[in-house]
Amino acid sequence: MSFTGYRLYRGRGGPSSIDWTAPVASVPAGQGAVELAAAGHEPGATYTYALRPVLDGVESPDFACLAELSLDAAGQWPGPRPAPVTALAAVPRGSTVEVAWHWRAAAGTAAAERFAVFVGPGPRVATDSPAAVVTAEGDGDYSAEVVPAAATAYVAVRAETGPAASCLVTVGPVVLGPPPAMPAPLVDVTR
Repeated sequence: MSFTGYRLYRGRGGPSSIDWTAPVASVPAGQGAVELAAAGHEPGATYTYALRPVLDGVESPDFACLAELSLDAAGQWPGPRPAPVTALAAVPRGSTVEVAWHWRAAAGTAAAERFAVFVGPGPRVATDSPAAVVTAEGDGDYSAEVVPAAATAYVAVRAETGPAASCLVTVGPVVLGPPPAMPAPLVDVTR
């Protein structure tokens, strides 16, 4: 089979929003760029684009590339976003939660200036007001201590630089309070 090009798909939002029934462009092998201005982009929106390779006219179900485009309120691209945090962990410490993560600059991403830490009662953590802000000092490990409003919390962290932010990485649930009691030992009474 020979490589004949790509089909480009798009969705408004994350990868699950991609419309796989209607490619926005077909890209022949050897073509280096695709103009997407005519595809229409709304200010303040985020779009996910995906390329699928085509071999002898048959499209592969695999991704060749997945990219996200976020526009500011004026409809402009704010520039490269920082890479998302990795190795996010949250541990209850009495009435607080210790949050730890790792961040490393990746090729094509912006350097992080700060990390915003958010806390909420469910997996969809609101990002209007961070519970903590940590200054970035390059690649490495970071941590923060936050105080959740409820006994069960979810914690999210994103890297930020200027107006751009990485995707939000969430972990949870974190349950505060004393550890659960050990279950009573079971005894086999069938003999």
